[in-house]
Amino acid sequence: MAVWGDSHGGEITAAMGDQLAPLKRSVLAFTAVACPPSKDYRISTVCKNRNDEALALLSSDPRIKSVIMVPIFHRYSKINYPAMLDGFEASVKALHASGKRVVVIYPIPIFSFDPPAAIGMRRAQGRDTLDIGLTVPEFKHMQRESMKMLDGLGLPERDTVVPQKILCDDSLCRAQGPNGQILYFNNDHVSLEGAKLIVEKIDSL
Repeated sequence: MAVWGDSHGGEITAAMGDQLAPLKRSVLAFTAVACPPSKDYRISTVCKNRNDEALALLSSDPRIKSVIMVPIFHRYSKINYPAMLDGFEASVKALHASGKRVVVIYPIPIFSFDPPAAIGMRRAQGRDTLDIGLTVPEFKHMQRESMKMLDGLGLPERDTVVPQKILCDDSLCRAQGPNGQILYFNNDHVSLEGAKLIVEKIDSL
């Protein structure tokens, strides 16, 4: 398998590697900070060239059967966002055309604060930490454009992973898991604990 993404792909790759190791399988990472897997998206020349390289390799390597795609969608909302979303769709279609299975990870909830710091401070004060998070309406509004694009891809359910269903309940996307585990290591990156919960939902490895 392969993971193609920006820095959101790092923890997903690590969690995927842990899950594949007992099966004697491996995962290839094509991840780069601030470089979403969006064909021809010109956030920088380096990013465009890297994506061209990634798409060519992923499409042509017969060992790679499935590609997991995971960017921090909202990070690019003020940097020619329509082009980023169009490029992401083009990447998915190009991989499909080359015969690859594509698994898309929908937007991961992100915060305006640092979850470990917030949880640590609350715990030090002896206060409850389960209400630290982002409301579901806020999350949906923040990700409305990316959600619309992703839903429009028409992917089968087995090829989509929706973190909202994993990290949120009906009202709140939480920074802390049910067993007290901290699900993020900063405001917009899941921890390895959070990544494991997401990777567990990828169907038919």
